[in-house]
Amino acid sequence: MAEIHAANCFGEERVAADPQGSFDDWRDADKQFAFVAACIELSRARKDPTGFVTHLPIGFDGTCNGIQHLALLSRDDEAARLVNLIDNDAPQDIYLAVTWHVMKLLDGEDHRLRTKGNEAQDAWCFEWWRERLKSLTDKGKRKLFKGPVMTFPYSATLAGMTDEIVETYHGLFDGNEPWPAAARFLARAVRLACQDTLPGPVRIMKYVRELALHRFQEGKFLQWRSPTGFLFFNMYQEPNIVDLDLGSGSVRSRYTVADGALPEMKKTKMLNAASPNFIHSLDAVHLIRTVLAANDDGIGDVLTVHDSMACLAPHARRFGQLIRRELATLYIVGDPLAALRDANVDDPKLFPLPERGNLAPYAVQNAEYSFM
Repeated sequence: MAEIHAANCFGEERVAADPQGSFDDWRDADKQFAFVAACIELSRARKDPTGFVTHLPIGFDGTCNGIQHLALLSRDDEAARLVNLIDNDAPQDIYLAVTWHVMKLLDGEDHRLRTKGNEAQDAWCFEWWRERLKSLTDKGKRKLFKGPVMTFPYSATLAGMTDEIVETYHGLFDGNEPWPAAARFLARAVRLACQDTLPGPVRIMKYVRELALHRFQEGKFLQWRSPTGFLFFNMYQEPNIVDLDLGSGSVRSRYTVADGALPEMKKTKMLNAASPNFIHSLDAVHLIRTVLAANDDGIGDVLTVHDSMACLAPHARRFGQLIRRELATLYIVGDPLAALRDANVDDPKLFPLPERGNLAPYAVQNAEYSFM
């Protein structure tokens, strides 16, 4: 497993003897220090195969976890395939799939990207981006679009997607920045490509938002109790702002702080945060279930960082199986979307569940590329 981890970090198994002197060999690795740590660990293991005790955490990171949960909630087979929830001979790449679709939208000058009153500007943006992107490899294009695609399932705003594009563009094009209108245009193209590529997840995001709107109209917040018993509230209120005047004499300090909350509800924030918070709560459920299952299986050393998990190398294969098993079980033994609906709607018939596909959650257990 250490060899696989080293390969995942970069694809080579050297530099352990002299990390500083071999800097040119690993400077371009995506995760430079993780790669060096894996090389050092592998070298130590080979030198002392019988007495070696590993301390290297082997990480498991889901393929865009937000989309994975939305694919399971929607039972969208194609979305599930793109985020590796279905067993494949080779790992799939949702970021590259969206990249290719963005290029298709630009090449065909898709009419949905044309805005009334901005025809000339939009025509210029189509042409400008086609020319700029020609200089990038597929890997470079993927890097440019990865940020906004990753945040799409968490209801990223157009402004947020635009900022991510500008930041990555700055690194790809020698410190230059795109014209603000062009960056915003490309953010719209990425969002449209995500919507086209992920219809099932989009339906779930809209449905959760509708539930939040229903609660707002009742003067309440969206809530639900997760399968682990944790009570979740999508609560956003206007802060009670007060001014503090501290100090004495000629030395004074003035601060504006929040002291509790006002009764007024923040509608826009509530609606935008509803789906992301629900998905994050499901991520937490999956993590808790996995850690408990690992402990039951004798795996006591587990490292968790949000939606990523790690264990020591000897347990890696079994730990990966448990991660997939617990994700599948979360959607086999219950229906989190129905549970959310039932916790917030008096008459479920008024909010029928959205159309769903044929994905079988139990299949996730065999999808080894879902967490790598």
